[in-house]
Formats: sequence, structure tokens, C-alpha cells
Amino acid sequence: FTADMKSYVLLNDDTNDTLMVSDTTFNTSTTLNENEQAAQIRTYTIGSNGLPRLVNAKPLGFSIRVNNTLGSPGSATAILNNNNFLEASIVYTDKNKSWLSGYSGLVGNTTPAVAGWIENNATVDPNEVYSNVLNGTWAPYKLLRNPTSNELKKTSPLFDIQTKGPNYKFDSIGSYDIVFTSDTTKWSECIVVESSVGGTIEPSEGNAKRMNLRNKDIGYGTGKSKFPGYAINLENGERVNIFFAEASALPEENGADMKWNPTSNTSFLNRGGRHHVYVTRRPYDGCVQLFKLLSKNGSDILNPLYADQKTAYYMVDWVTVPVLAPGKQLLSTDARVRLRVSKPFVKFATDATGNGVPVYKFNTQNSVRSAFDNVAEDNKNALSLINVVPNPYYAYSTYEPDKNINRVRFTNLPAEATVTIYTTNGMLVRRFKKSDAATTSIDWDLRNANRIPIATGVYIIHINCPGIGEKTLKWLGVMRPVDFTNF
Repeated sequence: FTADMKSYVLLNDDTNDTLMVSDTTFNTSTTLNENEQAAQIRTYTIGSNGLPRLVNAKPLGFSIRVNNTLGSPGSATAILNNNNFLEASIVYTDKNKSWLSGYSGLVGNTTPAVAGWIENNATVDPNEVYSNVLNGTWAPYKLLRNPTSNELKKTSPLFDIQTKGPNYKFDSIGSYDIVFTSDTTKWSECIVVESSVGGTIEPSEGNAKRMNLRNKDIGYGTGKSKFPGYAINLENGERVNIFFAEASALPEENGADMKWNPTSNTSFLNRGGRHHVYVTRRPYDGCVQLFKLLSKNGSDILNPLYADQKTAYYMVDWVTVPVLAPGKQLLSTDARVRLRVSKPFVKFATDATGNGVPVYKFNTQNSVRSAFDNVAEDNKNALSLINVVPNPYYAYSTYEPDKNINRVRFTNLPAEATVTIYTTNGMLVRRFKKSDAATTSIDWDLRNANRIPIATGVYIIHINCPGIGEKTLKWLGVMRPVDFTNF
């Protein structure tokens, strides 16, 4: 992507050569619109006016479609669009061994009411989109229920209300892959926190307080263990810290062994041994920073500073209350939890690649189509990519070099194509014919065959592609008034 996040650059990863810069259209908010274009290797020369001139465009056999999102989750714009939540799923390597389940916890949907660990926020998620992720078994940390009673301290994974952050903003919520695996080479070094209430109400091992580090050492250090898997932040490709809780007051539910091994007990107070999972946005360091924050830099795990505790839990993005599915074996196959949220493209500082703008790498090695593929389906897909942009046209497009020129573009055309424009009553306006494979588009200057500017209105566009098929489009053009200052 370019620095303004409004267009993209396609590079050859082997040579770092620029193949093309996108032809970009913009909406009224000056953000990148959905704009599908055929990928090309473009060759330019410098014209007599000193500006680059396109002399060749070799198709690469695929197209690119990009759109930017307006607003982050929780914003007024996002709320109108499913709060920018895309989808969530659990994918198993062996789909017959779906072992990972969870305790559904939206307040109002649980019995008794105290069992609910997710509370909706009418300001940032009024339609309860994030309260029902994977049937209410996963939720953003900022929607966790405030543990205001001793029973809620047993059922809610929240440290305290202060760690939800100012106004419970959703800006930080991102897209993640969380993988659970029996492959120990992929396990994450992590901390383990206490989910027993502690004190005389529910005594914990080693007198650890609720949500403090577990006061036990099984060979990794006090309060430390390994999580059977890892988490990836898909926005920047970084591996992130992940940790879990367990209730040492529930040894019969595997709550006292410093291992992530929830049981299938769905009792609202015991729920699998309270092995809550916390996915953070912090780049993976084996939870070193989290351990320091929750232990006074390693000197006192029983009495960490409150300010440090808030800092630690403020890093958490997503939480789940897992239970083992009845009759299934823990980690019997890999499970990948996919959480997808749409957010605007922004710069991020991970390394020097791309000067901080988003960079994505892909290849088409496994996408080459064979001669035995469905030709009819290929033709249908090819026709679906053909478009006229912008549509509607409101007196301006980015294809126009100055205010005296009107221009729209027919995109993703095959080597041979005939584009015919009609009025709605069937009168011919203009016809274009294309018969070369070097280009995939035709520009229209919004004039008829007699070179007279067209009028504002709706037009019918018929596109005939020999050997492929035909397509009809409706196009709205709003023409700008003539600028007499140039006469």
C-alpha cells in the first residue's frame, strides 16, 4: 500500500520490481473503494511532456480487489455495518474430532443470571454482535462482566472494571488465529493466573489472589507454564502472547496442575476448571513482560502493584471460557479458532519493510488452472469481473488528469470485446471495440459518437466478449456544468 492508504503497489517479491500501481477510485470520505482490477506488468516510457506514458500492459492472469474500512469497531460508522465483525469459526484438522467447546456466557441468556460472564455494552456494541461470537463462547475482554460479587468472581474472567479501558473502546480489537495443538514444538511459553476467589471464600494454592499469578512451580518457574498452541495477530502477522487461568481450588477439575486441560464439567461455577484463555495484542516474548508486571519484576508474586496489574490485563483482546466437548479427547486433533474483524488500513511499526504500511505476500503457484477445468465456470467468473468505474459517476473520477476532461473506465476486459452504450430508450450513444491482449480496459470520455458530451442520466452498457459471453450494466452519470472560464 502507498503511504496514504488509498492505493496499492504490486511488487515482484523476487526482484522487488514494481509491476503496477493501482488505478484507484475514491468515495466521498476519500478512502479506498472496492475496486477490482486485473493485475498487470506495466511498462512506461517518458513522454515529450516529461510525464510517464503507458506503452504496454501484460496481464498476469489474476485480479486484485481491495476496499478500505471506515471506522474501527465500536464507532458509529462501524456499528451500522455489523460493527465491523466479519466472522468466527473453529477449524479442525480432523473434523470428526471436534473437542473444543466453551461456556456460553451472555448475560440474560444464562441460568442462573450470575453464570453470565459477557455483558453487552449499548454504546459500543448495541446490536450484541461481539456478545455472541461463536455462540457466546468467545468475547472481547472489554465486554467481560464486572465481578462485583463473590459468585461473579468465580464466573467472570475479568480482572476488574478498570482494565476495560476508557469508555470500553473497541479500537484495539483485531483479527486472530488461535491454534490448539498437541505438537509441543509449537507450544507457547506463558504465565498462569489464579481463577479461584482466594481467601476464606475459596482458598487457593499458595494463597494466591484471584487473577494474580499461580503460586506454584512445575519446572518452568513460579506462575509459569506452556500453553498447547499459539496465537497470531493477522493484522501484522506477529505471534502474540497467550496465557491461561485455572482454579487451584478445583483440583478435581484439573485446576491445580498448572496445565491447560479443561474438563467437560459445565457447572456454572466450575465450568471445566475455569481454564480461561487470554489472547493479547502484545508481540510474543514468552510472557516475560506480563510476568514482570504481575510479580513486581519477579520479586513478589503475591502482591503485585495494582497499576502493573491493570497494565497487564489492558493488553488482552479476546477471552474464552473453554470446556472439553463431552466424549472427546483433549488435543486429539489441531483446532484453529478464527476471529475476523474489519479495520482500516493503518501504518504499524514492526520492521522497516514497506515503510510501516501494510505489506502482504502471496503467490499463484497453487492456483494455476488446468485445461480440464470447467470452461463455462471460467467464462462466468471472467464476465463477473467486468465493470465500469466509478459507478455512479458524480462529475469526477480519478482517471481525469484535469477538470476539463471527463473519464470513466471499463475494467477487466478480455483481449476481444465490444462495449456499446445506449440510452434507456435504446438509442445508440457510443461503441468501442477492443482487439488486443496488452490492455484490459477502455476509457470513455463521456461523449457520444459525434463527440458531443452526454447528458446526466442512466445509461445501459452492453459488453460482448466473443467466446466468453455477454454482460449488461446500468450506469449513472452526473455531468458537471461547463466551465466557461476556460473559453
